[in-house]
Amino acid sequence: MTDYNSSQAPRPPQKKAYGWLVAYIATVLVLATAAVLLFVAPGFLRSDKALPEKDEDTTDVVTAIETETEKPETEPETETETETETKTETDRPADNEPDFEKYGIRCEMKLGRPVDFTVPCNDDETKFTTGTITVNNVSRKDINDSIIEFAEENNIYVGGYEIISVEMELIFNDDNAIEYGINPHGRYEDYYNIDLLDDTSERFVDTYDDTYVRYEIEYEGERQYVYMWSFTENTSETSIDAIVTRTYLVPKGYDGLVIGYADMSDLSETEAEGHLYEYCDKIDYCLFRIK
Repeated sequence: MTDYNSSQAPRPPQKKAYGWLVAYIATVLVLATAAVLLFVAPGFLRSDKALPEKDEDTTDVVTAIETETEKPETEPETETETETETKTETDRPADNEPDFEKYGIRCEMKLGRPVDFTVPCNDDETKFTTGTITVNNVSRKDINDSIIEFAEENNIYVGGYEIISVEMELIFNDDNAIEYGINPHGRYEDYYNIDLLDDTSERFVDTYDDTYVRYEIEYEGERQYVYMWSFTENTSETSIDAIVTRTYLVPKGYDGLVIGYADMSDLSETEAEGHLYEYCDKIDYCLFRIK
């Protein structure tokens, strides 16, 4: 049996010492756990959450950089295209626009298709006759020996030239044509520069006593001459069925030759001496362009 004093509470000193130690350790563990929760865990959590945000930000930045990098490559192409379009539209200044296009002068005759046309009579210009005018044939040929001989005798340079021959037929068989004849006004024009042709056109008599016309054109960046001969033959004794043959000596490839007829009867003498574009809206005409 145990002998103790019943008036004192039981106080085992060893048990009290271990309890303090346990309390101390528990406190340290609590503080350590709190420190981990306050400093380490939040940082870890922040890192875990930041990674995708960083990935997303990086993607946005790369996309932005690629976009900015692509813009300089795209913008010059756009500027180049704009400059090209502008250049194409302005390559040919208004002053270099062909006169026939600038003034709206028509070249409506077609090869082999008759055109109805009215002209004044030759013996009485108060009377008129209506017939047809047709371009029957057009040909381009190299210069031949007779042209070379003609050029040498008349001191004409024909290097790089070719011959264009045009056959037109005029048929007028009404009473006025038969009784009073016809007076069609033949035209020869330059599709590109009407003034230059009008200002330089002149007539010559060659060594064969044939009359020819010479005028200047601007072709391939320089002024060159065009030479023209015209011969008319009436093939009918009871009406006017005339075959008009025009022969031109032109620089090879020239496509500005325009021929045809006009009714000038409504113009004054002063007006008739002007340029075609000045009175083309006052007259009837039929023209054919040789391309």
